[in-house]
Amino acid sequence: MNEKKPLFHIGIFLALFTTALFVGFCIPSTEGTLRNPLYLAIFFVVVLIVILFFAFCGSGRERLQKEDLLPGIWNRLTVGSVLAGIFIKICYVLYTQVWDRQHDVVDFHVGEGQAAYIEYFLTNRHLPDFDPRSIWGFFQPPLHHILSAIWMKINLFLGFSERQAQENIQVLTFFYMGALMLITYEICRELGLKERGMCIALSIVSLHPVYILLSGSINNDALSLLLMVLSLYLVMLWYRKERIWLIVLLALSIGLAMFAKLSGAMIAPAVAALFILKLVKEKGRRGKLLLQYVIFGVICVPIGLFYTVRNMILFDMPVNYIPEVGQQFSEYPFWTRLFDFRLESVFPAMLENGDAFYEHNVFLALIKTSLFGEYNYVNLSKGFAIPSVLLFISAILLALTAFFATLYLLFSKKSVLKNEWKWLFGVLYATLLFSYFSFALSYSNFSAQDFRYAALIIVIEAIMLGIVSDGKRTEAAERSKTAEAAKPAGPVEADRDRVLLMRMIKGSTAVFCICSLIVYFMLGFYKP
Repeated sequence: MNEKKPLFHIGIFLALFTTALFVGFCIPSTEGTLRNPLYLAIFFVVVLIVILFFAFCGSGRERLQKEDLLPGIWNRLTVGSVLAGIFIKICYVLYTQVWDRQHDVVDFHVGEGQAAYIEYFLTNRHLPDFDPRSIWGFFQPPLHHILSAIWMKINLFLGFSERQAQENIQVLTFFYMGALMLITYEICRELGLKERGMCIALSIVSLHPVYILLSGSINNDALSLLLMVLSLYLVMLWYRKERIWLIVLLALSIGLAMFAKLSGAMIAPAVAALFILKLVKEKGRRGKLLLQYVIFGVICVPIGLFYTVRNMILFDMPVNYIPEVGQQFSEYPFWTRLFDFRLESVFPAMLENGDAFYEHNVFLALIKTSLFGEYNYVNLSKGFAIPSVLLFISAILLALTAFFATLYLLFSKKSVLKNEWKWLFGVLYATLLFSYFSFALSYSNFSAQDFRYAALIIVIEAIMLGIVSDGKRTEAAERSKTAEAAKPAGPVEADRDRVLLMRMIKGSTAVFCICSLIVYFMLGFYKP
């Protein structure tokens, strides 16, 4: 584990929460654009603060020493990427209105969708006393909607207009995605990532478009995702420390993730795998471990399945009930869902946007929706073309590299990943991939392919890229020293390959993050 002083602590979470309150209470976000001079003034102040941070933070004579210079740079880049992630999410929240680029929301005062679900709790203050299937969007577990209703009530009590109170729901989702970045950092520290690996992992997570989009989405995806990442961190802490209070927090986290969205249960198989591994390895303590598992189940299962079981008993609603939504494309054969790689644009193809077909290839849909959601930005301005294409290309390079890096770390005997983390991340990775592809291919509609259903994969793959970067760097350094001692005639070929790999990862990450910033900052100056 990395024993260096952490960059983040509880004060950073409080700062993030304060930032969220500032965005909600001090900046009007009902205009849906960044053209307001007030916004631009705020942005310039934030940029100035970041520049000053890089200019003076960590300065000192010891930082001028050659051996400390590189770690200092990587640490600053790590903090800078997190600040940039917070900055672009604030931008996105300010220019995204509650009916723009949403999922299953529609709008308030229309009587259906997840916005209406929030309104229901705001008005009635109890669970639906009717079959949730009778109103579209009400079948979802209600944790996010209850919290959003409470938050709206606080806003209205403080004198905000109803319109502003509706927009301020995005303050919650902004905080969720900001907290996800910080928890990811703590996971990286648990895994012992060094400066370069930390920077690569945090940069990808902080600036990935799917998390930018979720920061402004008022449905339940963001909360469920945050709780799953928190569960991942808590089970790692529990495995190392094995405290009762950690198993209780873990049970609450997974239960509440399911109470926010039933797919929050995707973290459960990985946690169960770690539980079993612990039970097998520690034969003399199985009684105590089983007691902890019982405590976990008693807390987690009732919370996670309460709403589902209630609806099944009262209204005979199936556990896996999902209404048909989105654009149907049943005319495409199954093989085309896998092998038809037509690419007319980096944006998702939609007939209503003038495209010749719907985006039905599951692999292309996975990449495109992870970067642009279900939306086409090229109709807003031609200026989106170049950064969007670069974003698409760099995303493919990173995705392929991350996939093979994950396989290497999970299955190679030379992997620096401990066996317990191989089980945890391996089972979770397989669960997410299986869940995504089975869901996407089981339904003949575009929305079922949306990457947000498996957004946790980004955290895993970003961490794996970071580990490979650090691990390869260490191996290369050791081989370089050995080669130098032996005075070889030329450079070691393996080292050359590793250097090229590192350059590719660093270059792709830099292009990916910069283009993501450009695209989602530019988007704020164009009406959807």
